[in-house]
Amino acid sequence: MVVVARRYTLRLNCHRGGVVRAGSRKSGLFVLKVLLQINMRCMTEDYIFAIDIGSSSCRCAVYADVCNENDHLVHLVQLPVSTSSMGTFDADEIVRCVDSCVGKALDFVRNKRYGSRFRVRAVGFDCFAMSLVGCVLGDGAGLCAVTPVYTYANGHPKKEKYTNELKRRVANLPPAAGLDLWSLHQETGTPIHASYAAPQLLCLRQEQPDLFRQVRRWTTLTTYILSKWTGNNDIKIGISEASWTGIFDRRSSLKSGLKWHEGLLDIIGMNSDDFSEIGDSYCRIGDTEMCCDDANKCLRDTLSIPNSVKYYEKWPEFHRSQTKLFLGIGDGAAANVGSKATDPKSIALTVGTSAAIRIVINDDKFRHEPIPEGLWCYKINNSYSLLGGALTDGGSIYRWLQNTLKIDNALEMDDEIKCDDSETSRGDALLEHVNQDEDRNLFQHNLTVLPFPNGERSPGWIDNTTGTITGIKHSTTPNDIIIAHLQAIGYRLKEIYDRLKVYLTDAGSGDRTEIKILCSGTALQKNTVWKKILADIFGALLVSETIHEATSRGVYQLIQCCLHKKNVFVFPEAINLYNAVVFEENLVHHKRYIALKEKQDSLYSMFYGHRVIDCSSECSICMESLYAPINGMVQVTKIEECQHVFHQQCIEHWKAHGGKTCPICRSVCFEDKEESDSALGLQSSSWFRGTATPLLTNNVYVAASATAALAAAYMLRNSHTGTG
Repeated sequence: MVVVARRYTLRLNCHRGGVVRAGSRKSGLFVLKVLLQINMRCMTEDYIFAIDIGSSSCRCAVYADVCNENDHLVHLVQLPVSTSSMGTFDADEIVRCVDSCVGKALDFVRNKRYGSRFRVRAVGFDCFAMSLVGCVLGDGAGLCAVTPVYTYANGHPKKEKYTNELKRRVANLPPAAGLDLWSLHQETGTPIHASYAAPQLLCLRQEQPDLFRQVRRWTTLTTYILSKWTGNNDIKIGISEASWTGIFDRRSSLKSGLKWHEGLLDIIGMNSDDFSEIGDSYCRIGDTEMCCDDANKCLRDTLSIPNSVKYYEKWPEFHRSQTKLFLGIGDGAAANVGSKATDPKSIALTVGTSAAIRIVINDDKFRHEPIPEGLWCYKINNSYSLLGGALTDGGSIYRWLQNTLKIDNALEMDDEIKCDDSETSRGDALLEHVNQDEDRNLFQHNLTVLPFPNGERSPGWIDNTTGTITGIKHSTTPNDIIIAHLQAIGYRLKEIYDRLKVYLTDAGSGDRTEIKILCSGTALQKNTVWKKILADIFGALLVSETIHEATSRGVYQLIQCCLHKKNVFVFPEAINLYNAVVFEENLVHHKRYIALKEKQDSLYSMFYGHRVIDCSSECSICMESLYAPINGMVQVTKIEECQHVFHQQCIEHWKAHGGKTCPICRSVCFEDKEESDSALGLQSSSWFRGTATPLLTNNVYVAASATAALAAAYMLRNSHTGTG
């Protein structure tokens, strides 16, 4: 219906096709009613609150609920939280912090609207992952925490002991159990590591049995907050957060019932009844069975605040607006969506306090593909997952460098603190330093760094790693130390990137040149030097688009998808080229970085007894992709002395022409030709449980696909360390 006014004459084009002219009492009342309805719509504004719980602060971002391609961030409230030296949090302190953020956000909207009507249509959460808190059942006030919030940043002094104990228990299971380290990785999406729930629960059970026995229900931090808000003990855990704990059974689904992994829980003496149930607020995204004409009926596992709790009077707008409360998701999933990395050829790179690189995959398409060794795979919702890896330390290393070495021009990088003009000038100073003598400052500082001050997660998953710097001379400068750490973190991220690249190509995603890396995180925001270094190390395009609050924005976008029947994974958002900078790789620098990465790999092998194999690097003899199938087969050879890997036919050709050393490190490996040839005999192995079976020898693996080669790489590594 269109209203047109000219002087004193008003005409309405009605939906019936007729025309009503002003003049009669009836038509005047009709016009007044229409105008009042239009005025009420103009007066009422809809908002979405996105709550981001980080490791050092809580945020509440207020978005206008507008269904288009633009961002509508109206206001942001941020308050700090404190953590203990053990990497744990006080659950009730975070509840108070989140409550305060929401209260301040509501006050802002109330003042902005000057008493006019507004609605808060939905509230969504993302949280650092993983989080787990032990509770007792409350009486009308929700769950009551009796333990701290245990997190990925496990600082317990005995974490390595109980991680190894859990691995030992899995290794000692009888064959009839059908469980081993590989199958658990595939079924839960995570390796056994101290950053996940199972080793931490085992540790608590053994070290603090009285506290462990007090717990009646284990839940995640956001579910605990929602329990407090609603006064309900039985709030479900979002499938995304459940997956991040490492004890979720990926084989389960909404149709069959979302479940915890009973086999793993049984090993630590627990069962599913000890945990909150699992749900999915975002299930309608990508799941046609969950879609219907009425959006409200489709919003499964969303909540509302009842009138029986204190929050009803504290936040009356939530009840009046019938606000939908969405279950929590992992911050990594939200960051991917918020940074627009939702299609099969977009890789999200985030560097804040920690660092991560990941892609979104469709579970139906990848259901029969194995999860590559060294990576994790977390659920976003019932239909999509997040495949990737993370480093414990990213921007946090810069805080350590600045505080310890008192470096003036180092960026103070923190994913919880916005960059200001002074930080920009520090980044400019570093760029100016590199530009003075690029060759010397990037490639001749002679430093090799293992960036593990807080241990290693992906891809090696070794708990007892520490930070290491070698090659220091009298001529070493503070800027050399900065740049060496930038590069070292880049090398570790490339280990993850290579596994993702193989996975994408093997799954038929197309030409690798179409793959783009979308970067985000405050640690990268003002650091042009680091972005150039990463583009050269990866050998790929790196796109840096300025997106404010990418993680909160991801929560907002997912809620938008549910409310307005969109699917950002099928129809990804376009990159705003007017607000983005593209960093192209320098192939000369790329080759030099690969050689420097070899030095880091050798140092890693020296300290930790094995080499993390680059599962998609080039064969250094023919310069072709190491794991690209040739006539449907992949044939690679590992040299035991130095752990370097080549195409089998290439190393045979190398030896046939008199080569007695490793083509990379020149270690003497082939003095006895007869003995080395005999080592190439093949024997079969039934170890791999994927879609293809590699053949195992002392130093040769043959596989029918690149994903099978990843499994072969896993066997190569474990055969060297004596595990698996």
